[in-house]
Amino acid sequence: MVMKSSHPKCSASITISHNGQVTNVSKESHKIVSPGNSVDPKDVHEPMSELEVMIIIKFLKRIKERCTNEDTGPNKVFEEELNEFFKNLKTEDEKKIVASLVPRYDDIKYGLHKRRSKTRPNLPDSLRTTIIDGIYTKTTNKIDQFLIFKSKNNKKLVFCSKTGLEILSKSSE
Repeated sequence: MVMKSSHPKCSASITISHNGQVTNVSKESHKIVSPGNSVDPKDVHEPMSELEVMIIIKFLKRIKERCTNEDTGPNKVFEEELNEFFKNLKTEDEKKIVASLVPRYDDIKYGLHKRRSKTRPNLPDSLRTTIIDGIYTKTTNKIDQFLIFKSKNNKKLVFCSKTGLEILSKSSE
């Protein structure tokens, strides 16, 4: 993860590995300007504290883990984790600080979708080469069959849950 300075006059950055270790620091120096009498407030720029950096690392690490291990979409994971994260903050000041630190979803969505796609099977070239087995033949409870019928060469595939089939059989049309 690369963290860049948010101040417009500073182009310093730092790269942090998935386990929280600093792996690279930019050659550009960090232009730190502390508040003072003769300093224009727009030029004040102070570094993030270790606590602020760790908050962001913990937040992003949790999102990345969930996108890798769950079927939930990355946007939903981001939203859920953000809501959970903010529930644990006590003061409005804490919420403002964290809100300014958390990256926007649009800035990280490509990486989250890429991470998620690595755990998915590749799209098949044709129906004939498609192999449908395992979790793709079961409903979400992983017990009931979802793939009801499969013809030779996969030309006809019928998917239906047990409940859906019962409802369909009771239909008058």
